[in-house]
Parts: sequence; C-alpha cells; structure tokens
Amino acid sequence: MYVGLLIGAGVLFIAYSFMAAAKRGRTREQADVVEAMETFVRHMEAENDRVIELIASLRHKFDNQQLLAGRALQSMDDAVMELADRVTRLETASASSSARGGGWKSATRAPEILSGKYREVAVRLLDGQEPDQIMRDMDIGQGEIELVTRVLENGSALS
Repeated sequence: MYVGLLIGAGVLFIAYSFMAAAKRGRTREQADVVEAMETFVRHMEAENDRVIELIASLRHKFDNQQLLAGRALQSMDDAVMELADRVTRLETASASSSARGGGWKSATRAPEILSGKYREVAVRLLDGQEPDQIMRDMDIGQGEIELVTRVLENGSALS
C-alpha cells in the first residue's frame, strides 16, 4: 500500500518538474498538456489524501477489533481458570470421599444402631434399591429414608 503512495509521489515530482520546464516558452498545445498534467496531479493528490484517510480509518477499526478480541480472550481465560478450579475442588472432594470409604454406599452392612424397619431400610438401600421403591414397599416417608441415609453416612465415616 505504501509502495503505491511512493510511486504516486514520484509521479507527482516528475509531473511538477515537467510542468515547471514547460511553463517557459510554451505553445497552445503545450499549455493544454500542462493543464492536463496539473489536473492529473490534483486528482492524484486528492486520491492520495483519500487513501491515507482510508488507511487511518482501517487502522482504527483494526485496533478496536483487536481490543475486543483481547477482552473476549481474557474472559475465556478467566472462565477456563474458574472451571479448572471447580474441577480441582471436585476431584479433591471425591478423593477425600474415597479415602473415607466412599460414603455410605461402600458400607457392607447396616449399622448396629438401627433396628426394626430402619434396619430393613438400610439393608435395602445397601442392596441398591431406589428410595422411592422402598417408600412404596414399606409405606414410609421420605424423611425416614433421609434419616437412615444420614445414619449410614455417619456410620461409614466412623468405621
């Protein structure tokens, strides 16, 4: 792009030199040529000005787009870092749960503290039955299932 500007400047220099030499002792035909050259030079100068303005405008747009892209990239970087932190926290929690025996689901038998229907609920939970099915089969509420689940969690953490 700048090469075109340099070529245009060279053409302008040559045209001015030619016009200066032509102004001395010229004929009507020469005067017409000089006038045409002067008109050409004015058009070239106007075109050069327009190209320079266009380059400045494009540069401004490019800078703005680069700034927006940088902000978007920073936002994505922040989101990735937040997700990585969350994954680390989840992995840490999972590892500590595994170190404690994996929670109540890793228990092999119902704790001695439970008796009667609650022991039966614990046995069924440990066998893998769904809480909803146990509630229907034994005609008990969700609160009782949650109570047994908490006892199982505490029992596995203590053992």
